[in-house]
Amino acid sequence: MHRERIAETSVGELSGEAIAATAGRVDDYELPDGSTLSGATMLVCFLADRKDTRVGKGSQIDAGGGIWTVTGVHLADGGEGWVDLESSGLRDITLVSPADLDFLFEEECDDCYGRSGWDGSTDMRLGSLAVGLQCTECPTKMWVIDGRIQRAFEGGAPEFTPGRRA
Repeated sequence: MHRERIAETSVGELSGEAIAATAGRVDDYELPDGSTLSGATMLVCFLADRKDTRVGKGSQIDAGGGIWTVTGVHLADGGEGWVDLESSGLRDITLVSPADLDFLFEEECDDCYGRSGWDGSTDMRLGSLAVGLQCTECPTKMWVIDGRIQRAFEGGAPEFTPGRRA
């Protein structure tokens, strides 16, 4: 069983697929059998194909090659809510070794507070250059956009060097 929590107004990953969560509110949503319920919902946005779906407890989405079931939606003022999802049909996730990451860019993991390093990936879908960081202690992948990243890429992309500062 794999579980993920995506905080409102942030981007998470479900088996490698970037998903944003936004606009939590009480609304109608669809269950897998086609019936409709009303309750706490979150708008999940598939960044790769720009598809949005409103989900609530019991609804399902297909992401990252697996079916994810919404196990809960927490609503809070100021965009501080979240959506919890789980999937049992996914392959086991192998944790990445620090020797496979470049710690030129390093952050504390948002989920487990472990060490996260650059996995060599970059992305422009968020409107600015972002680098992908992978945690060494859990399967969390984060996208980081900040001034430090922008400055590092000003003169061209830095070389990805696995094991640097490991």
